[in-house]
Amino acid sequence: MNLLYQLLPSKAIDIYSVLEKPDKFSDIIDVRSPGEFQDDHIPGAINLPVLSDEERTLVGTLYKKDSFEGKKFGAGLVCKNISKMLQTFFKHKNRKYQPLIYCQRGGERSGSLATILTRTGFKINILNGGYKSYRRYVINELEALAKKFNFQIICGLTGSGKTKLLFELRKIGLQTLDLEGIAKHFGSLLGPYPLISQPSQKQFESNLLVSMSRLDPKHIVFVESESRKIGNRQIPKALIEKMRNSKCLWIQMTVDARVKFLLAEYTHFVKNPEKFSNIVEKFSQYLEKEDFYQLMDNYKNKKWVEFVTILLEKHYDPSYSASINKNFAQCKKALILETENYAETSQPYCAMAESLSKTFK
Repeated sequence: MNLLYQLLPSKAIDIYSVLEKPDKFSDIIDVRSPGEFQDDHIPGAINLPVLSDEERTLVGTLYKKDSFEGKKFGAGLVCKNISKMLQTFFKHKNRKYQPLIYCQRGGERSGSLATILTRTGFKINILNGGYKSYRRYVINELEALAKKFNFQIICGLTGSGKTKLLFELRKIGLQTLDLEGIAKHFGSLLGPYPLISQPSQKQFESNLLVSMSRLDPKHIVFVESESRKIGNRQIPKALIEKMRNSKCLWIQMTVDARVKFLLAEYTHFVKNPEKFSNIVEKFSQYLEKEDFYQLMDNYKNKKWVEFVTILLEKHYDPSYSASINKNFAQCKKALILETENYAETSQPYCAMAESLSKTFK
């Protein structure tokens, strides 16, 4: 057992106990630096850093040169920061306040705050193993959960409204897993969400676990066909493998209908195309020269129908078809969902969802 737990009347709690009943703690306090917290943290935790990002770097640099001087310098900074917390965050907390505290490994940083709060009179809980134990839990649980679910994969060429169908399915009470929503990315070169950055890989996996934990393994889960990566985030190996061996549905739409659909969905691009010029230029790596020159001409002259048509016919459709044929073998036996025309309303997708709800009751 960590020496800290022997010296203090603090209680060491394992991660399973924490996540089973998180509400039993007044707060879950992450004392790591803001950068570490932003990269990933336990759901519901608040950040009270005992060292800022800059201070942590300074202490680490000094510690490598001289461990004693590094610890001494770090202790001074930690004491200063905890003093501010006592004057602000903890000022009006009474004896009934019982938080759970954690740092990276459950040692120095969480121990510093726990020592002072315990001596003050608070009853403190410390996460055994710190954030590292939570991270191991996420990896193990994602692998275990992926094996429990039966997925129904929604396939269809780019612009066929796979995500829209997911939304309609969720509205009528069927189980869905929106991987692109969790990754904050539409899943293509032009896929970054406007004004929203993707979560870190660790945060993506934490958010994914939260979403999957809410699903019932006894019932079908609808999920969109995806490549291994969504933007810069990777789908965990166990999950993508289970998806690729699952039964498929195929949304059938004409090119014209898909072009209209995409132009309605990507209004942020149409309104501010200049913001995406660096992304558009990347298509030079995927298109023949003549096609790329035509694409850029349409882009510069804001001929959006022609622009999107080239992207679909010359890049996205061949790429998606090759990926589906390679990775989703059961797509050849897919149930075909046809929609004659694109409508700005959700009517075609409502009808599809209603039909699927009867099939997969």
